[in-house]
Amino acid sequence: MIERELGRKGQVFYLHNQTANIESVANEIARLVPQAKIGIGHGRMSKDELEKVMQSFVDKEYDVLVCTTIIETGIDIPNANTIIIENADRFGLSQLYQIKGRVGRSERLAYAYLLYAKNKQMNEEATKRLKAIKEFAQLGSGYKIAMRDLSIRGSGDILGGEQAGFIDTVGFDMYMKILQEAIDEKTGNKKEEQEVPVQNVPVDGYIPENYVENDMAKLNLYQRIYKAQHLTQLQSIEKELQDLYGKLPREVANIVLKRQYEILCTEPFIDEVKDVGGNVEILLTQQFSNHIAGDWLFELVNRLFEKPQLKYVKNEIVIMIPTIGQWLPHTIELLNELKNKNEQSL
Repeated sequence: MIERELGRKGQVFYLHNQTANIESVANEIARLVPQAKIGIGHGRMSKDELEKVMQSFVDKEYDVLVCTTIIETGIDIPNANTIIIENADRFGLSQLYQIKGRVGRSERLAYAYLLYAKNKQMNEEATKRLKAIKEFAQLGSGYKIAMRDLSIRGSGDILGGEQAGFIDTVGFDMYMKILQEAIDEKTGNKKEEQEVPVQNVPVDGYIPENYVENDMAKLNLYQRIYKAQHLTQLQSIEKELQDLYGKLPREVANIVLKRQYEILCTEPFIDEVKDVGGNVEILLTQQFSNHIAGDWLFELVNRLFEKPQLKYVKNEIVIMIPTIGQWLPHTIELLNELKNKNEQSL
């Protein structure tokens, strides 16, 4: 694939979406294709470093650019007409279509190779996405891709922020939610959906510029973290961040911790969580309070916190935690322990 493109004096994008081992992948390509000049580009590089690499690729100083999804938008290099995408089954359909669009920007025939691990058992959605990309290869397939994406995974943020009218005003996610609610109400299939509420937790949390530079990427990450409704979703986002950008800095870890705390606060064994003048008050349900071992809870709470308070009010256990020091990660540990106890009792 690479040698064929080099044979016609072209260039190649090789998309490996993990910064942790991107250099070893580049070294392996250099070993397999020794005549190729290899460049590396990813979001963990400084702005100046990245600009220098991209300009060198534009100037044809590199034959192959080993990169992350940083090439997804804003890259127009007519001489690059082969793209190889590792683990293509991990990408969304609209994202694959966008990435594939980095090649074929000249009159020369372009090639996009979507790779996935040998003998891997892909889920149904991943299989449908790869088939759709193959099916809609012709120019102007963007709308069809968007509609197929919608049918595969349901309504999501596939249209972005450049739509006009009402959708642009409320956002596509909200538009689809309103539309679905109206349909459910009309058909008598209305369901009450309880979303994880935002808690009043003061944390020093944000995405630093030296971690993710692109403003749109930052906004997308903020939205995904705050939209997470389950711990598994949050864990998936955290792993993706580590793969793409490396170890989470303290500020980003704080955002993830805050959302983890908010999700845990909605567990069925919790009656209420409230902020009471420098303390967090956790009220356990009456049923859970009656089943939990008091000595175990007392030891756990006093191990995790300084000067906590345990009370028994109207047949419910109340845990009072001072919001000082490492109270947030310790509270998450407490809630996880309680969650495990509750699941064991079911």
